[in-house]
Amino acid sequence: MSFEADLNAHLAGDAGVAQVVGERIWPQIRPETDTALPAITTLIVDTVPSNDLDNGDGSLLNKRVQIDVWAEDYDSARNLAELVRTRMKTSATNFSSLMNSDQDLYEQETKLFRVLMDFSCWYTVPD
Repeated sequence: MSFEADLNAHLAGDAGVAQVVGERIWPQIRPETDTALPAITTLIVDTVPSNDLDNGDGSLLNKRVQIDVWAEDYDSARNLAELVRTRMKTSATNFSSLMNSDQDLYEQETKLFRVLMDFSCWYTVPD
């Protein structure tokens, strides 16, 4: 599995998140053909290999991840963002994360509310 697949599985594996978004967790952008909301998009912003105490083989990566939640109203966006934030505090099989920031946004063109969250994820590449 890749980090992206692990991240999506981790988010979808939370009952609260799954109840709100179903399978609407997309890499990078929401498909134009799927207009159902609320939804989540994920974007890998940066990857930095880190030396670890094992042997410095590059199996420990620090990934900076942007997770956006999208909704038709502010309260729905904030509530979903809280579910995502809580889920990301729970360690996954191959990564753990720390929230760096979040920001409330309104997309004038699409008339959608968005919460942009930035996480630092420490990912162990599976053998």
